[in-house]
Amino acid sequence: MVNNLLELNERFQPFLHSSDYSFVAPAEYSQFDRFCDIASQIAPKPVFDSSIHNVLSDKATTRSALRNFRNNIGFTIYVAEPESQGTDAPSLTTIDEYCSRHQISFDC
Repeated sequence: MVNNLLELNERFQPFLHSSDYSFVAPAEYSQFDRFCDIASQIAPKPVFDSSIHNVLSDKATTRSALRNFRNNIGFTIYVAEPESQGTDAPSLTTIDEYCSRHQISFDC
């Protein structure tokens, strides 16, 4: 399941606006929080010293963090819009919500 989501996420990249990014992570909030902690710990040093936005936008970091979770938990693709909030924490949404809001035609 994770591999399918990673492939879908790669196909979605051309549809993202310039500062937006997407990543695969656990769908459940408690697991997502753990995912962010793991990603922050394994991020390269320059990324680690910066915001959660920089950690989550680093593809190698988020893919490595996924390895710490079993495939039997639910995963989803999050789309982050860092400039929509003006803070270090990006606004997160789903591909469907993002496509609807930005009038993008993408076949999931």
